[in-house]
Amino acid sequence: FDPREERWLAMTFSGVAVKVGKAKLRPFTSDDLLAAAPGAAPGAAPSLDLVLGPGSDQGVVAHMMMSELANKGYCLCHSIIPQRLAAEMIEAASHLSFNRVSAEFEPYYLGCDSREKTALVDFDANDVPHAVLESPLAEQDQRMASLCAALSPGLEELLGIRITSRTNLLIRQTFRDDDEEADFPSPAQPSDLEREAFLSLMKRKRVCAMQFLGPLSGHFELISREYDERDPSGHIHMEAAPGLLVVFLTERFAYNHTCAEGATLAVQSWFLGQRPEFQIGDVGGDLDMLGGQTAGAEPPKGESVAVTGIATCLGADSKDYLSYWLMFDKAGGDTFVE
Repeated sequence: FDPREERWLAMTFSGVAVKVGKAKLRPFTSDDLLAAAPGAAPGAAPSLDLVLGPGSDQGVVAHMMMSELANKGYCLCHSIIPQRLAAEMIEAASHLSFNRVSAEFEPYYLGCDSREKTALVDFDANDVPHAVLESPLAEQDQRMASLCAALSPGLEELLGIRITSRTNLLIRQTFRDDDEEADFPSPAQPSDLEREAFLSLMKRKRVCAMQFLGPLSGHFELISREYDERDPSGHIHMEAAPGLLVVFLTERFAYNHTCAEGATLAVQSWFLGQRPEFQIGDVGGDLDMLGGQTAGAEPPKGESVAVTGIATCLGADSKDYLSYWLMFDKAGGDTFVE
């Protein structure tokens, strides 16, 4: 409040700073929140659950988010980001070296029908451009870290989800047009290291947080993994306007993001469960057999190799072998997609 001018300094949902006289103000109500929701598509989109500002109490925010995640599996927030900071983040992203995810992995990393260029940024690495390190993008990375730390206790207490880490900040941008997309062809074949990283992420991801920065508004869709074609509530549509923050449980929802208007920026992070660990317990039996000669075919000729790792990709997006078995035994699934 400016006592000299007797006006309040306020900021709109779109991040514009304005001065407002006292006579133009009134108490904010829940009806105003529904009407002002920038992430709401006309007619069918859900309303916002939270509006976040620079002075929001992190404890209250975490409590309210956990309540929504426990009740419906997702939380929709609007982060009030000043337009100046949003413009600085968009400009800083131009200094990054974007690439394209393998077409085989793109639906899982970016969303079912999403096609975007991406950059995975480790702000502790030495190769991050200075313009990015000094930009508000670094603050977005810290916000994701704070959000992960704030939600972790509630996720374990209420949902039994133990979060041990998160991914680096994924900066994603839709293509300006078809010509730009043609400049970013998908890699023909992912490397073994990329396959290992992909399988590890798919196994460990528990929560996804996605913040839209703009400047354009796209379309975002949450798709229930228990979706029934007879139930329209299985697809949740919303306008991905600048400032929208979506947090959802990956076990309950897949997602999709598109922007038909052109290039728009978003940042994303996954909150990860514990990395699988294996330990050999007590070994019994006839241990002499381990070092003895066994009957059978001759070993293959030529150079031998050492197997240092092995992984299994289970169908039906199963997170473990129990879920895979229940899909056959209880749900009557067969992993076939029409």
